[in-house]
Amino acid sequence: MPDLTPQNFHVCKSAIAFEKTVMGSGGEYIVRYGRVFDRNVMYDWTCTCPASTYRKAKRCKHIRQVMASGEWCGWHQLVDGGEPKRDEDGVARCPKCGRETEVEPHGV
Repeated sequence: MPDLTPQNFHVCKSAIAFEKTVMGSGGEYIVRYGRVFDRNVMYDWTCTCPASTYRKAKRCKHIRQVMASGEWCGWHQLVDGGEPKRDEDGVARCPKCGRETEVEPHGV
């Protein structure tokens, strides 16, 4: 099998780390998307509410609320295609939401 060739791809910062505080029936909860170390996936959603803490298999209503709001875009150039947009300072920005991007190397 041939070796993989490393290539750099842009990723929206929301796809790496995202956090939002939401109001729930028991007060404020923090919904996050990012690295998770206690599960079989590398990136996933978490919430500080009791439902998310004790029912790990399902996404709680706070996570679903944030996902539906459109504030998190999760754009990844390798998966979604396209090119980042450059602003007047030359900063690469996500074509979906306008946030800054980071470069991740991937073997292709």
